[in-house]
Amino acid sequence: MKIKTRPGSDGSRSYAESLHRSDDTLSASTLHAGDSLAVVSGKNITVSGSGIGLDKGTATLAAQGDVTIGAATETHVDNAREQHSHSNVGSRSEVASSSRTTTTLSQGSTVSADAVTIASGRDIKVAGSTIVGTNDVSLSAAHDVMITTTQDTQSTSTSYQKHDSGFGAGGGIGISYGSQKQIDTANTSTVTNTGSTVGSLNGNLNIVAGNDLHVTGSDLIAAKNVTGTGANVVIDSATDTYHHDQTQTVDKSGFTLAVKAPVLDAISNAVDQAHAAGHSKDDRAAALHGMAAASSAIDAANGLGALAHGAAPEVKVELSYGTSHSKNTFAEDSTTSRGSNVSAGGTAAFVATGDGTSGSGKLTIAGSNVNATDVVLAAKNQVNLVNTTDTDSTRSTNASSSASVGVSYGTQGFGVSASMAKAHGDANSDAAMQNNTHVTAANTATILSGGDTNIIGANVNGRQVNADIGGNLNMASVQDTMTSSAHQTSTGGGFSISQGGGSASFSHTNASANGSYVGVNEQAGIQAGDGGFNVNVKGNTDLKGATIASTADAANNNFSTGTLTFSDIQNSSSYNAHSGGIGGGVTLGDGGSNYATHGSTSGTNAGGVAPMLSQNDSGSDSARTRSAISAGTISVTDAAHQTQDVASLSRDTTNTNGTIAKLPDVNNLLDRQSDMMAAASAAGEAVSRRVGDFAQSKYKEAEANGDQAGMDAWKEGGTARAEMQAAGAAIVTGLAGGNAVGGAAGAAIASITAGKLNELRDAIAGANPTGSASANEALGNIVANAIATGAGSAIGGNAGAVSGYDVDRFNRQLHPDEKAAIKKLANGDPNEEHRLEAAGCALVHCAAEYAPGTADYAKYSALEQEGTGYTSEQTQLRDYNGTSFSTAGYGGMVRQTSGSNQFKYSADDAKSDNNALVSDVLATQPGKLDYVAIAGSAFGGSASIAVNLHNGNVYMGGGGAVPVTPAAAITFGVIPAAANKAPTIQADKTDSYLGGGSFGGNVCAYGGCIGGTHAVGGDTSIEVGLGFGGFTRAANFAGGGASGFSLPAFSLPGMQPKRN
Repeated sequence: MKIKTRPGSDGSRSYAESLHRSDDTLSASTLHAGDSLAVVSGKNITVSGSGIGLDKGTATLAAQGDVTIGAATETHVDNAREQHSHSNVGSRSEVASSSRTTTTLSQGSTVSADAVTIASGRDIKVAGSTIVGTNDVSLSAAHDVMITTTQDTQSTSTSYQKHDSGFGAGGGIGISYGSQKQIDTANTSTVTNTGSTVGSLNGNLNIVAGNDLHVTGSDLIAAKNVTGTGANVVIDSATDTYHHDQTQTVDKSGFTLAVKAPVLDAISNAVDQAHAAGHSKDDRAAALHGMAAASSAIDAANGLGALAHGAAPEVKVELSYGTSHSKNTFAEDSTTSRGSNVSAGGTAAFVATGDGTSGSGKLTIAGSNVNATDVVLAAKNQVNLVNTTDTDSTRSTNASSSASVGVSYGTQGFGVSASMAKAHGDANSDAAMQNNTHVTAANTATILSGGDTNIIGANVNGRQVNADIGGNLNMASVQDTMTSSAHQTSTGGGFSISQGGGSASFSHTNASANGSYVGVNEQAGIQAGDGGFNVNVKGNTDLKGATIASTADAANNNFSTGTLTFSDIQNSSSYNAHSGGIGGGVTLGDGGSNYATHGSTSGTNAGGVAPMLSQNDSGSDSARTRSAISAGTISVTDAAHQTQDVASLSRDTTNTNGTIAKLPDVNNLLDRQSDMMAAASAAGEAVSRRVGDFAQSKYKEAEANGDQAGMDAWKEGGTARAEMQAAGAAIVTGLAGGNAVGGAAGAAIASITAGKLNELRDAIAGANPTGSASANEALGNIVANAIATGAGSAIGGNAGAVSGYDVDRFNRQLHPDEKAAIKKLANGDPNEEHRLEAAGCALVHCAAEYAPGTADYAKYSALEQEGTGYTSEQTQLRDYNGTSFSTAGYGGMVRQTSGSNQFKYSADDAKSDNNALVSDVLATQPGKLDYVAIAGSAFGGSASIAVNLHNGNVYMGGGGAVPVTPAAAITFGVIPAAANKAPTIQADKTDSYLGGGSFGGNVCAYGGCIGGTHAVGGDTSIEVGLGFGGFTRAANFAGGGASGFSLPAFSLPGMQPKRN
């Protein structure tokens, strides 16, 4: 026994290791003689884990009892344990692992001499040992001769536990404090057979048993002849086994303090979608993720541009508590056959003589191989050449659940939120693989049976094959089989409520897959060479997907049987995988300050429910394994009992085994489908949003040019808008494997009916069914969306329903045409309509959407200035309950709001106004601002993300900061050295500044900050921004400093300056 321990500690780290090893080791003994050796016993002879060796002469072992040549067993036990812990400021990690392995090994015996003779008055047993002679080897027993295996075993159990606690990274810009505990356990056990070898290097091997000769998982070898005789003869296989099971559980809980904002949400989604695209296993799904990533990058750029041009930032600090639990299990069991092998340079002959008892006289070869120049298989009763079967079975389960609650405070006031999710699944598979028996003769293979001969899952090969069968000949191929199934279900939902509104969402997905395979891997039969075949069967010959084949001339093929029956075997494989789901959401007011830029809780006073784009994969294959007999003579001697037409039997023995496709991995299918559904949902939303933006810009362009036809084409319900939505939906549904035509039709019908849906929405909201303006508008949008989804489904099925939902939810509801409200108030008076329009423009700063110096800016700036004087009209608009106005009509002066304060200009309005502005501003007015950055710090560490406003390059970095209290800031920077330079130089200088190392400082008061940062080896910037962390509305002077390093991450599209 060996024991080793090693404890230690270095202050922040501690560890302890121990290893215990126990060895029960054997020392073999060897009996060596120079000439002859005879061991004679009146009782038994046992050789265990030892050796007998002669330089020359004969080794003789003779006993009146048993002769056993076997193995001794040694055992090894290993126990290992480790414990490690590591502590940092605010965090601790503990790891404990252990393993135990028990191994038993067999050490066989060896008998080696010039010649070997073993005789027993009872039984001879050879287990996991070797008997070898240079010349003849003979084994003779009055009762049984057993040549078999020994078994080595190993069992291993392991466990791993890790417990992390303290501070870590949180969602968004934030930190978390909590714990995570992971427990892994695994068990593995194996049984491995070690066969015996009995043979002669230059002579013959002869084995005689008075009763049974049984060879299991062992080898018989001779340079000349191998003969085996017994009342019954069995040559079969041993079975190795394997078992493995493992379990993993993970429990997490803790608090997270995070800064969240729409810009961060858009950037995060862009990064997530880009990551999904890079790791997708399906090129089509990768393309869809790429579409969604590009759309979110545009949203991020627009949001940053809005901030850069004066929009009030939307941001909140959220403290949440969450908990999650997951458990995964897996188990596998398999068996593997280790067949016996017989090899002879001359003749291999096995004879089952019978002992006079009923049923004796059988010769069986199972899952084993016989190779010789000539092979003779003879039995008084039956000759059975059959297969063995390997098996493999797997079982797995997974389950997870999570929940969280949070409170927040930000620019929209206080809020609360909660969410939950639950998922579970399983996967199972069972497989059976057949191992054929092979009897191969270089010259002649002969089968003689007094009873039946069964060739089932076996092949007899020879230049010439002869068979004389006193009973029936049954020949059949055997099929490999496999069945597999997998199921996954998930459900989740959540809500967010703030002082300005609320939102809620839910989703449910369900996926299942199954497959089955039944096919012949290796066809059974008799295969003769140019010597042909001579087969004589007294009874019936039955062929089930089996052949009697020959390459000889037909004159050399003779087959005679009492009667003949034959049939084919049908091989088939099929699989089916389906994934689907449903989801939806609703928002009221500001959506509960969730700051979502995508998904079912984005937008204002919107909602809907729709199916996800379902995924379906299926396939099937089929083929036949045909029965056939090569051309030659077929004689049916009992014609009176012949039931089948022999002429219908195929005489073509080529290509008789029709193979079929193997099954795909059903778990992999469901993973791909899940990825595709997520990609299709994200891309469908993105395309509908971007098409809506483009259509709205075309509407404005037509309106500015007085082009009524263009306005009609691009308005809600216009044909041009519908055609674009149809094209976009066709691309998404086509890539996602759905019905592209149906998706296009669903998108088109939803877009065409959008104008009528607007009217329906307004009617519902105007009826005041809930008593709340926001709720009325949301209810109207939900009903309109449901109709759009249903119409899309009726026209285009599931793909049409998904596209109809996307077009309505993420196009019409984000760009409603509400100019009719002003027309209603004007009551046909064009002058009053103009004054109301100007008043509304003043209330919502309608010129903010356009770049200074442009014609649109001049037009709407003048209108806004005019409207400041129409105070009574402004009051009339503020008091108009349930009214909302479209961005299309007059520069985006009103959003989807309702109630007496509907004309309040919010941060969301400012962001929306900048959607069409930011790239133009950055192109026409370079140098005003060079970059915008969002940064957070806590406990001495910091992280940041910055965007070069000249070319869209995004940088991410980290470093150190003081003080160590948690804080966050949004800052805008100007690099004096880049002022008044060409756009490309400004872009390059800003890139040079943002990349690499830097250090700086700042001072804050009343939540506002000013500071400076110097890039190592580069330029210096001046920064202003808004700080969070210790933020109060009273005077609160504070200062700080930071240093760090950042690298380029990705680029936002459409912002690169033109280079000469």
